[in-house]
Amino acid sequence: MKFSSDKPILVILTALVFLIPLSLMTPSSSAESGNISILSYSDFTDNIGYQHIIGEIQNNSTTTQSDIKIVATFYDSSNQFATSSYIYSEIQTLRPGEKSPFEITDLNRDHIPPIISYKLSTTSSAGASKPAELKLTLSKTFKDEPGHYHVTGEVLNQGNGTAKVLKVVSVFKDSNKKIVAVAFSQPMDLDAGKSQKFELVVSNIEASSRIITLTLNVDSREYSMINDELAVSNQIDTPSSSVGNFTITLSPISVTDMDGNILVGNNVTRNTIAIMSTTMKNNIGTAQPFVVVLEIRDKDQVTTYIQFQKGSLASNSQTEIGISWLPDNSGHFTIRAIILSQLKNPEILSNVEEKTIDSV
Repeated sequence: MKFSSDKPILVILTALVFLIPLSLMTPSSSAESGNISILSYSDFTDNIGYQHIIGEIQNNSTTTQSDIKIVATFYDSSNQFATSSYIYSEIQTLRPGEKSPFEITDLNRDHIPPIISYKLSTTSSAGASKPAELKLTLSKTFKDEPGHYHVTGEVLNQGNGTAKVLKVVSVFKDSNKKIVAVAFSQPMDLDAGKSQKFELVVSNIEASSRIITLTLNVDSREYSMINDELAVSNQIDTPSSSVGNFTITLSPISVTDMDGNILVGNNVTRNTIAIMSTTMKNNIGTAQPFVVVLEIRDKDQVTTYIQFQKGSLASNSQTEIGISWLPDNSGHFTIRAIILSQLKNPEILSNVEEKTIDSV
């Protein structure tokens, strides 16, 4: 998929109706040391019952780092290992001193055994620096009438080739420099010499009200941002009512076996069927036609499987959707789900949900 010529890309942070500290959870005060440090993080439970950990990492080594993985290890009331989860950094390759946000969304609050605490750690490997050819320009920040925080801008590809799997990311912090939200765009391609507008939206009004500073970065498979980071103080412009909440909310993707058992460590067995599912909730008072796009990408962000499901969701109702997948190769994969209004001239109706898994 490539950027269209003039239409802005509307990307919204996973819908968070309200922020609640993880029930009884006591986060570790620091992450394990290494080439990648975790600068700050926070956690909350969304209105569907899933627990989120959002944060920011930094390459504190003297060399470029890639294949950066953030691992969350969860413990029960006896301080015994309960489960673990991980995600790769949104900026795939970090130069010395460069930062990237992350968001881990896996556990349901009804997880057995109950989760009491967690520890964060990182792993990475030495990588090659990419040419700095992506110029990111901030246009403005503003709040719409309901109170959602918006960031608009433009990305220019100054390189000689197509910038593939290009992604804009942002970290939002309050007056105490605590992370209150992260946002990132859906990966797409941008041809050489072309520019494209973007718009990021924080859908949680309470988090939006606390934003004081934000940082932006952009990355693609071939190129990095010209500057390490674009830092901006909060400057709210005239409200706009053009963008509000998502019509449909997607819950975090779960991965189970054929018997409905949650797979440990997000590992699926090669040549064994796995079920990927998510719950979609209609937030409006009328029936909503939809097209669900369920996609599986490999480590290089190449689509290996895609499925479309059409239907209509009754007003203020919810339903579970999913696909079965039989991995025939080992490796690291990303599952993605998004809801569109239709395939021709589509409108984005939902947040984008992602989950990383390994086929072993």
